[in-house]
Amino acid sequence: MNEFTAQYIATALADLSDSEEWTRADPPMIDDLSDDVRRLIMNDCRAFQFAASEYFKGREADAGHDFWLTRNGHGAGFWDGDWPEPVASILTVAAKVRGEFCLYYGDDGLIYGL
Repeated sequence: MNEFTAQYIATALADLSDSEEWTRADPPMIDDLSDDVRRLIMNDCRAFQFAASEYFKGREADAGHDFWLTRNGHGAGFWDGDWPEPVASILTVAAKVRGEFCLYYGDDGLIYGL
């Protein structure tokens, strides 16, 4: 797993642990991801990097973090001033094109996404 994807997952899990959806005492971990959601995340991260990695070379972890935030409409992301223009706009559009991706806690104790 590369730095981009690792940070994307860390940000997604932190976001889930802050939500009302997470009811367990322990924070969610990568091992809590279902196989299906893990594949979806890996494919999404791979596709985003294929399309846009030329714009964030050397900032892979930042880009993984901001990809999660931007695609899900958080109050921070590529557009919030940490990325120069036109890169910020290009990465914002690239993230938004992927659409929102929400994680939820299943009855079996695993994390799923839609």
